[in-house]
Amino acid sequence: MALLLTVFQLAVAQSHITQANDAALATLVKSVVTHELSDCLLVVMWDAAMKGSSVVAIVTSFPNVKQVVEVGARADSGLEGVVWDWGGLCRAYLLLLADPAPLLHQASKAPHNHWDYRGRWVIVGLKRDQLETLSLTTKGRKTEHLVGVIKAEDDSGRYELLHNLIYNDRILEGVLPYQSHSVLYSTTIYPDIHIIDGFSSNNNNSVNHKVMGHYSSPHNVITSVHLQGTLFPEKTRDLKGITLTVVVINIPPNILLRNNVAEGLEDRYFGLDVQVVRALAGLFNFTLQYIEPPSGIYRLLSVCKKC
Repeated sequence: MALLLTVFQLAVAQSHITQANDAALATLVKSVVTHELSDCLLVVMWDAAMKGSSVVAIVTSFPNVKQVVEVGARADSGLEGVVWDWGGLCRAYLLLLADPAPLLHQASKAPHNHWDYRGRWVIVGLKRDQLETLSLTTKGRKTEHLVGVIKAEDDSGRYELLHNLIYNDRILEGVLPYQSHSVLYSTTIYPDIHIIDGFSSNNNNSVNHKVMGHYSSPHNVITSVHLQGTLFPEKTRDLKGITLTVVVINIPPNILLRNNVAEGLEDRYFGLDVQVVRALAGLFNFTLQYIEPPSGIYRLLSVCKKC
């Protein structure tokens, strides 16, 4: 199982932004921060190519306590200068990047503690395959909340809201680690879009629809976005039957093995620890897979204190 992160990241590909949808995107970002991150400490990051975006002006005006970092041009510079240790407070990281390379370098090459695994990440403007790459990095696999707002592949100018799955084995089954919010949860977070000049109003609550809204029309100015539900739901409460591996060793009375039952079968294992694990499996809805280490391995580890 791989927990896929919790931090708030906004990465906006410069090639995707025009004057019309830049203003709409800024409104969307403002609504997301107000709705989800009003009590969080913010780390706001952008690169040189994004300095002129109206999104930057919006994110730097938030009243949250914040750190502001300009990301270097070199891919191997990563996210230098970021304070990762915020204690037990809610953390949010807003990244506005024309080039995702520094982010991907940080997620795959930086030291383990140079990342916030408990924060809230929202990546705006990246392509789906770039989100996939991020979720499969060393740190991305351990991150619970990665939200992506991607530009639709058609010419509609709309954005699609995606978030990661917490279960890494789904990737092996051919299911992408990013899916729309409505596919995974009963609540929806699609916005009510109010148009200032009265041309149209869009209330999009379809549970089978992953498009948040249409932001491309030059005649329509979005003044507010109402988000329903939450961008960061609790994902560990129901693990959807994912298989977790349990290593079992004969240690009475905690773990006992029945000799007349084949290895790997559930009836072979009993004891106090086995009962606890089975209770947790029922509570959090995961499946148990039992394995036994080769003979003598446990005895070697028990006598080798520094191994």
